[in-house]
Order: sequence, then structure tokens, then C-alpha cells
Amino acid sequence: MRLEDVPPRLAEVREALERQGVPLTVEAGAEVAVERLGELDDEAALAAACLGSSPWLLLECPLDAVVPMTFDAAVLEQLQAGRRILLAHPERSPGFQRDPRRLARLVDAGALTSLTAGAFAGRFGGAVQRAALNLLSAGLVHSVASDAHDAVRRAPGLLDGLPGVRPGREVPAHVRWLTHDVPGALLAGAEPPPTPEVLRRRDI
Repeated sequence: MRLEDVPPRLAEVREALERQGVPLTVEAGAEVAVERLGELDDEAALAAACLGSSPWLLLECPLDAVVPMTFDAAVLEQLQAGRRILLAHPERSPGFQRDPRRLARLVDAGALTSLTAGAFAGRFGGAVQRAALNLLSAGLVHSVASDAHDAVRRAPGLLDGLPGVRPGREVPAHVRWLTHDVPGALLAGAEPPPTPEVLRRRDI
């Protein structure tokens, strides 16, 4: 979809929800491939691609078998230019699976990460599940998103498989931080709240 098509499509969705009485707020945002960063060379284009009215740009981590170091260089260039970068699904990126220290360097430079909830439940296979859990234990996970594509195969949902979640019990503070507190802060353009102690390890 072209960025200029997003506002009218967003308006259509909002109007449909209002007609049906669905109490849901929908904001626009794009998951941008690194190859398309060059298209965001002015403030209007960048604002259209960011999450809601925030300064955060969701950048897709490559799913190719070999992730070139040019990806890391592009992320660092964006950060050095003052842009706020949220890295989408690094647990599914072979380059970060093999060498999580690459991801750690980008996080140390100012990037944040958003992992797919289904990864923790094993919906993308054992290798991705292990990568997600390893990144979580290494303190490299800042938010969890559903990455929903439809109502069945990739349905919305955030809690399945997340460590500490128990049916019928209150959602733990660290899970609320990942699924509510940080996403809410980023969408509002605010700084993320402090990381809970249970998620601060960095032993890679």
C-alpha cells in the first residue's frame, strides 16, 4: 500500500467501527522495509509512516537466510539522524537468531524491539520460539505485538506463551510492561517506562 492511501483507508475503518458500535481505537502505521527508507526523505513522508502521531518508525527485520550488515548500518544511520526506530520481529530474523549480539548493539545505540506474540507460543517453529525466549532473557525485548493478519491463522492475541502468564491469574507486571505500558508510551510519543527488574538481564 502507498503511504498516501493510508489516511482514507484509516478513515474507512474508523467509520465502520463507529457504525457497528465497536469501542476500538485504530491508529495508522507502517512496517517499513529497509529498502524503502529512501522514500522517507522528507518530514511528511516520515510522519505518514510512523506509528500513529508518534515519532517511532517500525522497521522490518529481514527474514532472508543471510541478513547483510548493511541492515545494521542503515539502522545506525537512522538513529544517528535522530529518528526513533522500533525493530519488528527480530526473533524471526536469521541474522539475529545466529548472533543476538548484533541486535544488542542496535539496542545499545537506541533502537527498541517489538517481538511477535505468537513466537513465544511456538507458532513460527521451535527455532523462532527459542530465539524469542533467549532475547527475552537477555533483556532485548521491549514490546510484544500480535502481528495479526486475519481472524484465524494470525489472529490478534498477546499473552499465549509469554513466560509468567497463568490462566485465571493476574497478568504479571513485566508482561503488562511488554504488552501495554511500552506500546502505549511509544504510541503517545513518550519515553518507555523503566524496565522491570525481571527483564533487565544482559548476559549474551
